[in-house]
Amino acid sequence: MFTQEELKSQRTVVTLHRCGCRHCDDAEERLGKLARAYGAILEVKQVEQEGLADFAGWRTPIVYVNGVHITHYETSPQKWEEAIKKGVVSVPTMVIGEIVDINCYMEKGARGDQHKRCAEACIQAGVPMGLAATDGQVYLVVEDKEAKAPYETLKKWAAERVIVTRIIRQRDGVQSIVVKAAVRAP
Repeated sequence: MFTQEELKSQRTVVTLHRCGCRHCDDAEERLGKLARAYGAILEVKQVEQEGLADFAGWRTPIVYVNGVHITHYETSPQKWEEAIKKGVVSVPTMVIGEIVDINCYMEKGARGDQHKRCAEACIQAGVPMGLAATDGQVYLVVEDKEAKAPYETLKKWAAERVIVTRIIRQRDGVQSIVVKAAVRAP
């Protein structure tokens, strides 16, 4: 199981140190849009409350991505987006969805509690698992050859909502998720 901190550590974190000026308002708005677009977390810290007022002075906003300083006293959406993209690429991403057995899901859209027992039996018998993600995508779930335990855990969670840390692969119209870690979704 993951703690909330471990889940958070799997995402790109954008930190904005700001004061109350309009430049910081603009930076927060732009960084918020970028964070949402790339699935990053935006942390906003007031320099006065962080004890950074003497350091920052009137030289805000100060922006970090995954702990790396990006800008200081500069509003630069282009630099921010480049840094966020780099952070997103280097960090495994997560997807939320329901574990389904691919056979019944593809044949009749079967899922949910009413199909749980059948899905459990099918998956234990070797029918491939799928992940019906909350964003509408359906992925074939495949085992990570170097870390088999998360895949084995998912086999026990048929018809349950899960959060999967994964790498997505696509070939000839088939999308798959290589499971790196998994936890039940709250």
